[in-house]
Amino acid sequence: MTEYRTMAEIRWTKSKHIGCWVFAFLVVWTLGAILLPVFFSARAAADTTTRIDRVKQAAVAIQMYEGDNSDALPLRGRWAFSIQTYFKDPSILAGCEGIPGATSTPCGFEFDEKLSGQKIADIDLNEQLVRERPSGPNADHYFWAGVDARVHRASSSNK
Repeated sequence: MTEYRTMAEIRWTKSKHIGCWVFAFLVVWTLGAILLPVFFSARAAADTTTRIDRVKQAAVAIQMYEGDNSDALPLRGRWAFSIQTYFKDPSILAGCEGIPGATSTPCGFEFDEKLSGQKIADIDLNEQLVRERPSGPNADHYFWAGVDARVHRASSSNK
């Protein structure tokens, strides 16, 4: 025997399915609104950590160079070429003067040239040995490392 449904039962079934879809959409949208800012802040924190690590690597590489070369810092003009062998990833220095293979990317670091050839023992601990070149969305501040290889943050206007 065939069972027939009334129009009211058919409408109730359709509206129940639409209500489920609307509810699912609202749940997904709410979760996205909550989690998206968390993902963006995590990415910004990871970028900051990477920048600090690169400056630290540069400072440690300069210290290692100094230890291997009669306690003298690298000379101006070829400082990046002199320390590239001390880097975990020498491609970080791409674009620095003295590095073979010209790139359109500028060097991400600046070496304080007035320290060229000096001995670390003769330099003030608060002197900026190497600093990152501020660029992009974070151009308002930069990180620098002193002779002791501790990384500091500074405003770009204090340069």
